[in-house]
Amino acid sequence: MSDLKGQRHFAEILYFFLVDKGNLRYTCTVTRMYLLLDNDILEKSYNTLEVCSFLGDEETRIVDAKSIESVVGMIPFRQQGATEWNGTSYFVLEKLSSAELSVVVNGEELDELAKNENEN
Repeated sequence: MSDLKGQRHFAEILYFFLVDKGNLRYTCTVTRMYLLLDNDILEKSYNTLEVCSFLGDEETRIVDAKSIESVVGMIPFRQQGATEWNGTSYFVLEKLSSAELSVVVNGEELDELAKNENEN
């Protein structure tokens, strides 16, 4: 997540590089941006579920690394009622932990695993 012009943005960092300008050295990144997709979901989830659309190579930017505020996970998001993932929607997972990820992404599989462990 980065702060660009006073607004929160999500991006995939492709790589870091250095730029020398006079006596100064800047650390920059090449990023591909995500676009905040669905304000309705954000409002209905009491500002907890941020769903974004991945723009891919359409929106590649050079960003000052100092603007990066934190590292987040972008997890594929399937709309309620949809039978398949659309390939571009992701939700933001800010506190990365494998335990949290398993519950969020594989909730049904986790329940099945717990049931099998209790039987053994």
